[in-house]
Amino acid sequence: MIAYFSFQPGLGGHFFQRLLFWRWGLVSKPKANSYWNEYHFPQEYWRLPEMSRLQIDLDYGEEWIDSKNYNPAILEEYLETFEVPTVNSFILDHQIFPNLNKSMKKVKGIECPNIVFTTKNIKTALFCRHLRDIKSLMKDHYNLRDDKNMNIREKEIWYSTGPSPLELGAKELLPIPHKERLKIRHIMDLEVEHADIIFDYDSLIDGDISCFKEVDDYYQLTPVIPDEDIINSIRWYNVENKKLIKDLE
Repeated sequence: MIAYFSFQPGLGGHFFQRLLFWRWGLVSKPKANSYWNEYHFPQEYWRLPEMSRLQIDLDYGEEWIDSKNYNPAILEEYLETFEVPTVNSFILDHQIFPNLNKSMKKVKGIECPNIVFTTKNIKTALFCRHLRDIKSLMKDHYNLRDDKNMNIREKEIWYSTGPSPLELGAKELLPIPHKERLKIRHIMDLEVEHADIIFDYDSLIDGDISCFKEVDDYYQLTPVIPDEDIINSIRWYNVENKKLIKDLE
């Protein structure tokens, strides 16, 4: 079985994906890779005996959004060359492919539900956009975008103390420009419209983890971690994120 997990930067896609794996007992409890509550998806999780990560090499899922004219043939032509293993697998990416499940069934004859980490609340989306920008500032400080530093950023914890966002030059949180807000809103609407299963940030923070159970059912995997532990981890993640931007508000 294969599923496609998508998320916009700042919305915790790596964190929630790792929670899923922990829930199933495939990995240890997720810990932030850095002191600013950033998570990455370490390469050692890409090839687990029970689950394999597939890397999609097609940028069309981001390119079509501005034109608002999606052509499924572009994805389907790519899928002709795409190898899907017989073990459970997943794709983790930032892109949106409308009717991806339909295209996968057409080309490969298999299901591939679109599981989206998103929010339906514009205030939450803007909060996550600020988070993205601040965490990007921290990454740039440590030059983590350089591939040679991949081994640093994927360590479980690689720093316990360090400069605050303010010390690195982060400014007071300014309103996000109207044009960018409209684009964020548009992407949110597209994610919700084309999702088969939605991990809604606000619902998760409120303790509703029914979406986790939907994914359990799809992969036919039995959780070994109590629901309350998952809920508490999500709430703590939110608390730490709020701390990060508290001094900038």
